[in-house]
Amino acid sequence: MIANIAIHRDDQENPHVTMRNVDENGFGKKNRDWNPAFSNAKENQRGFVSSNDKCLDVREEWANYANNALENAQVSERISHLSHEERGFEEVPTVHLGHEAHAMEKRGVDTERGNINRDRQEYNRHVVDLQKFREQKQELYKKIEPR
Repeated sequence: MIANIAIHRDDQENPHVTMRNVDENGFGKKNRDWNPAFSNAKENQRGFVSSNDKCLDVREEWANYANNALENAQVSERISHLSHEERGFEEVPTVHLGHEAHAMEKRGVDTERGNINRDRQEYNRHVVDLQKFREQKQELYKKIEPR
Protein backbone atom coordinates (compact mmCIF):
# COMPACT_ATOMS: atom_id res chain seq x y z
CA MET A 1 0.00 0.00 0.00
CA ILE A 2 1.11 3.52 -0.70
CA ALA A 3 -0.59 6.64 0.62
CA ASN A 4 -0.37 9.56 -1.77
CA ILE A 5 -1.03 12.75 0.20
CA ALA A 6 -2.23 15.71 -1.86
CA ILE A 7 -2.33 19.26 -0.56
CA HIS A 8 -3.22 21.59 -3.42
CA ARG A 9 -1.92 25.16 -3.44
CA ASP A 10 -4.90 26.27 -5.56
CA ASP A 11 -7.51 24.48 -3.38
CA GLN A 12 -6.48 24.45 0.26
CA GLU A 13 -9.90 23.10 1.24
CA ASN A 14 -9.18 19.84 -0.58
CA PRO A 15 -6.38 17.97 1.19
CA HIS A 16 -6.76 14.23 0.64
CA VAL A 17 -5.05 10.89 0.69
CA THR A 18 -5.27 8.36 -2.11
CA MET A 19 -4.62 4.75 -1.16
CA ARG A 20 -3.09 2.59 -3.88
CA ASN A 21 -1.78 -0.94 -4.10
CA VAL A 22 1.91 -1.37 -4.83
CA ASP A 23 3.41 -4.44 -6.44
CA GLU A 24 6.39 -5.41 -8.59
CA ASN A 25 4.92 -3.28 -11.42
CA GLY A 26 4.72 -0.11 -9.30
CA PHE A 27 1.66 1.85 -8.17
CA GLY A 28 -1.70 0.31 -8.91
CA LYS A 29 -5.18 1.75 -9.10
CA LYS A 30 -6.88 3.50 -6.20
CA ASN A 31 -7.99 0.95 -3.62
CA ARG A 32 -10.68 2.30 -1.33
CA ASP A 33 -11.23 -1.19 0.10
CA TRP A 34 -7.76 -1.38 1.63
CA ASN A 35 -8.94 0.62 4.60
CA PRO A 36 -12.48 2.01 4.34
CA ALA A 37 -11.71 4.51 7.08
CA PHE A 38 -9.63 6.47 4.59
CA SER A 39 -12.31 6.73 1.92
CA ASN A 40 -14.88 9.49 1.62
CA ALA A 41 -13.17 11.45 4.38
CA LYS A 42 -14.29 14.81 3.01
CA GLU A 43 -17.91 13.69 2.90
CA ASN A 44 -17.67 12.60 6.52
CA GLN A 45 -16.17 15.97 7.59
CA ARG A 46 -13.20 14.23 9.21
CA GLY A 47 -10.33 15.75 7.30
CA PHE A 48 -7.94 13.12 5.99
CA VAL A 49 -9.72 10.09 7.45
CA SER A 50 -13.30 9.16 8.21
CA SER A 51 -12.30 7.29 11.38
CA ASN A 52 -9.60 8.43 13.77
CA ASP A 53 -9.54 4.91 15.24
CA LYS A 54 -8.51 3.36 11.92
CA CYS A 55 -5.86 6.01 11.38
CA LEU A 56 -4.51 5.33 14.87
CA ASP A 57 -4.39 1.60 14.07
CA VAL A 58 -2.21 2.30 11.03
CA ARG A 59 0.02 4.64 13.04
CA GLU A 60 0.34 2.05 15.83
CA GLU A 61 1.27 -0.65 13.33
CA TRP A 62 3.95 1.63 11.86
CA ALA A 63 5.27 2.53 15.34
CA ASN A 64 5.60 -1.17 16.21
CA TYR A 65 7.42 -1.88 12.95
CA ALA A 66 9.76 1.08 13.39
CA ASN A 67 10.45 0.29 17.06
CA ASN A 68 11.34 -3.32 16.18
CA ALA A 69 13.77 -2.02 13.56
CA LEU A 70 15.27 0.43 16.08
CA GLU A 71 15.65 -2.36 18.64
CA ASN A 72 17.30 -4.65 16.08
CA ALA A 73 19.69 -1.83 15.22
CA GLN A 74 20.43 -1.41 18.94
CA VAL A 75 19.16 2.18 18.91
CA SER A 76 17.58 3.22 22.20
CA GLU A 77 15.12 5.80 20.82
CA ARG A 78 11.51 4.77 20.23
CA ILE A 79 8.56 6.36 18.47
CA SER A 80 4.95 6.46 19.56
CA HIS A 81 1.74 6.47 17.59
CA LEU A 82 0.05 8.52 20.29
CA SER A 83 -0.36 12.28 20.17
CA HIS A 84 1.54 14.52 22.57
CA GLU A 85 -1.74 15.13 24.40
CA GLU A 86 -2.41 11.38 24.79
CA ARG A 87 1.14 10.95 26.08
CA GLY A 88 0.61 13.70 28.65
CA PHE A 89 2.85 16.24 26.91
CA GLU A 90 1.75 19.84 26.95
CA GLU A 91 3.68 21.13 23.95
CA VAL A 92 1.74 22.80 21.18
CA PRO A 93 2.46 21.83 17.57
CA THR A 94 4.14 24.17 15.16
CA VAL A 95 2.45 25.10 11.90
CA HIS A 96 3.64 24.06 8.46
CA LEU A 97 5.59 26.90 6.86
CA GLY A 98 5.08 25.99 3.22
CA HIS A 99 7.76 26.42 0.61
CA GLU A 100 7.38 30.20 0.17
CA ALA A 101 7.52 31.06 3.87
CA HIS A 102 10.36 28.57 4.34
CA ALA A 103 12.38 30.26 1.60
CA MET A 104 11.69 33.70 3.08
CA GLU A 105 12.68 32.56 6.58
CA LYS A 106 15.85 31.04 5.16
CA ARG A 107 16.71 34.44 3.67
CA GLY A 108 16.15 36.04 7.10
CA VAL A 109 12.70 37.48 6.39
CA ASP A 110 10.24 36.97 9.23
CA THR A 111 6.88 35.57 8.16
CA GLU A 112 3.58 35.28 10.02
CA ARG A 113 3.88 31.49 10.16
CA GLY A 114 7.51 31.74 11.21
CA ASN A 115 6.50 34.09 14.03
CA ILE A 116 3.80 31.65 15.13
CA ASN A 117 6.38 28.85 15.21
CA ARG A 118 8.91 30.92 17.11
CA ASP A 119 6.26 31.76 19.72
CA ARG A 120 5.24 28.11 19.98
CA GLN A 121 8.83 26.91 20.19
CA GLU A 122 9.50 29.38 23.03
CA TYR A 123 6.33 28.23 24.80
CA ASN A 124 7.36 24.59 24.32
CA ARG A 125 10.80 25.24 25.81
CA HIS A 126 9.09 26.45 28.98
CA VAL A 127 6.72 23.48 28.96
CA VAL A 128 9.62 21.03 28.63
CA ASP A 129 11.45 22.74 31.51
CA LEU A 130 8.27 22.52 33.59
CA GLN A 131 7.84 18.83 32.74
CA LYS A 132 11.43 18.13 33.78
CA PHE A 133 10.82 19.99 37.03
CA ARG A 134 7.67 17.94 37.69
CA GLU A 135 9.56 14.69 37.05
CA GLN A 136 12.37 15.74 39.40
CA LYS A 137 9.83 16.75 42.03
CA GLN A 138 8.09 13.39 41.72
CA GLU A 139 11.41 11.54 42.12
CA LEU A 140 12.20 13.63 45.19
CA TYR A 141 8.86 12.79 46.77
CA LYS A 142 9.49 9.08 46.15
CA LYS A 143 12.77 9.35 48.05
CA ILE A 144 11.32 11.14 51.06
CA GLU A 145 8.05 9.22 51.38
CA PRO A 146 7.90 7.12 54.54
CA ARG A 147 8.28 3.46 53.76
